[in-house]
Amino acid sequence: GIVPLDLHDLGCDLYTAGVLKWMCGGPGLAFLYARRELLPRLEPAVTGWFATREPFSFDLERLEYHPSARRLEHGTPPAPVVFLAQGGLDVIAEVTPGRIRARQGELTDHVIARADALGLPVRTPRERERRGGVVNVGVGPEAGRICHALLARDVCTDFRGDGLRISPHFFNTEEDIDRCFDELRRLR
Repeated sequence: GIVPLDLHDLGCDLYTAGVLKWMCGGPGLAFLYARRELLPRLEPAVTGWFATREPFSFDLERLEYHPSARRLEHGTPPAPVVFLAQGGLDVIAEVTPGRIRARQGELTDHVIARADALGLPVRTPRERERRGGVVNVGVGPEAGRICHALLARDVCTDFRGDGLRISPHFFNTEEDIDRCFDELRRLR
């Protein structure tokens, strides 16, 4: 999604993540990367018919796991969520993770500059290489109320404690961020 990773180059054995948010997918779907050499040793704790070598045999007496990563699948995949995720991943692949990361760096820099201009504390590292796509801006104990009031004005943020979470993605614009902070200024 936001930080380009080459799991093979990292020497990663296992990696899991969801497709919600940065990968432009929906809730309820995740993926697992497993180094190919490990697959034969991975035996699922919970299994389903998709995990077997012959899923349509429904043979309860002879359970033989599929030799590929399919051995870790459960039952029927949630087709609508899979199609939604595929659309998001297609967009990510077209734009490219490197370009997305660079654009989010520009946008989060703009969020930080706007927060600084309003004198609001930024609780996210200022160095691009140390932050992801979320900037936490301190707005005080009314963060929840402010978040909901912004949403009523078609500005989507989130909050944690007394901080407002502003998370621009590559398709957002500086004008979107300006509008967020203009509305925030009116609400304070």
